[in-house]
Amino acid sequence: MSTGKNRILLIGVDGIGLSDLKKYQLKNFQTAIQNGSSGKISGCAALPEVTAWTGLATGCTPDQHGILGPATIDKDSGRVRAVGPCDWNRKPVWELVDQQDLLTHHFNIPARHPEAEQDHSLSISPLFFNQIQRGRLSPLRSVQPSNFFDAAKSLAIAPAQVDRATLELFIPDIANLDPANHPAIGKIAGCIASNLSIQAISGQTMAELDWNLFMIRFSLVDEINRILKTTSDSPDRFKHVREAACRTLNLCLGSFRRLAGDHTLVLCSMKGEGGGFIAFEGSGIRSGEKLLGPRPEDIAPTLLNLMGLSAADPMNGRVLEEMFSSAPQTESCPALPAIGKTTPPTHTESGWLLEPSELNAAPWRVEKLAHQQRAAAHLARGHWLEALPHLLEQHVTTPFSLEQALPLCQALFHSGLVKESTQLMNRTAELHPAAPISPLLHALAAHHSGDPEAASKLVEARKRDQTVRPDWK
Repeated sequence: MSTGKNRILLIGVDGIGLSDLKKYQLKNFQTAIQNGSSGKISGCAALPEVTAWTGLATGCTPDQHGILGPATIDKDSGRVRAVGPCDWNRKPVWELVDQQDLLTHHFNIPARHPEAEQDHSLSISPLFFNQIQRGRLSPLRSVQPSNFFDAAKSLAIAPAQVDRATLELFIPDIANLDPANHPAIGKIAGCIASNLSIQAISGQTMAELDWNLFMIRFSLVDEINRILKTTSDSPDRFKHVREAACRTLNLCLGSFRRLAGDHTLVLCSMKGEGGGFIAFEGSGIRSGEKLLGPRPEDIAPTLLNLMGLSAADPMNGRVLEEMFSSAPQTESCPALPAIGKTTPPTHTESGWLLEPSELNAAPWRVEKLAHQQRAAAHLARGHWLEALPHLLEQHVTTPFSLEQALPLCQALFHSGLVKESTQLMNRTAELHPAAPISPLLHALAAHHSGDPEAASKLVEARKRDQTVRPDWK
């Protein structure tokens, strides 16, 4: 088995944005960016996480790879279910690498739960790490090869094993809080446990097994962001949690950089404060080079190129050639058979389907999901006007959702409806006063309403972490 190709370690850190790197002085991230080529990732701000990561893995846009969101409508039963490997229209990059008798391992990649064992791959799905938070582990569609399940289970850390000293790093006054009255504490402990498990399992695998392509996704900051958005507690009570999560991943990155040695390191974040980013560091990569508008689908062809390979089947993404000090010599991967559409098992047979309580075939739910998928497909192509009616439909049914209001604000603005866009910005900011983006929404609304002085004050106030409520007439 050949291992002479360039080794690549890819680490995903969704939820950490460019602003966080400077705000929290994340030295390991900053060093990787300074020593290599990097750029602000584009084309995925309005996409669901699972859609963006499928684009990263396949090198294709959502209309080609087929994953438009975390759920889909089962054609046979008519039920809403979670997406899985049977819904992918394109093969992921690790299968292309595996076909070349190279060693690939991937951990916690969304929507790609193991379906069949590959010759040279070790795969642990998000299902395994999500089960850690719920306190139950099952080998069903979580670990491949299945004989690695017991080893992974022995390294997993349960939420109950997260001691008070660890929680104090995230919640300094944890000693004064009763978890029974603050359910967010238990959720935070679950996030910490699952991400420590990712670090322990992937770190030992990297140290003990050979590899050519190693992909890890840490979801700690992204999960913390979701918890803080939904908790009924005062935002000040958990104001240190996100910073602690970012610093934890910074330390984690340092240990993986040492394990990777001189081999290529790829860092990516699909979204975060100040925007997501992609960075490449390693031999043959220019130092300090700015990438030209990198998108998620550019990563797979670039990874193949770094390994001296190229895909026989076309990809939508481009090779990020501007970062190479000299172009690698490539050989073509053999064309793989078209991915087959396997019949998804029922929810009683598969852990990657939604729980029975979440399944609902009500027509309005099916229609809402259809609007979400159509909007995602148009947004992926930058077709704001075409996405607008579907975004409006979603907003009407869930008018208090911050995540659905933001792409609608963008679509209204890009469609020329500036007045309507600014009105929605103000209303969204007022509905979500504790959201970090709310002062910025007020500032954008003021700027596009012809009041740049008010906009400047709001931006300065946001920099000082102060809340300024404008007197809108």
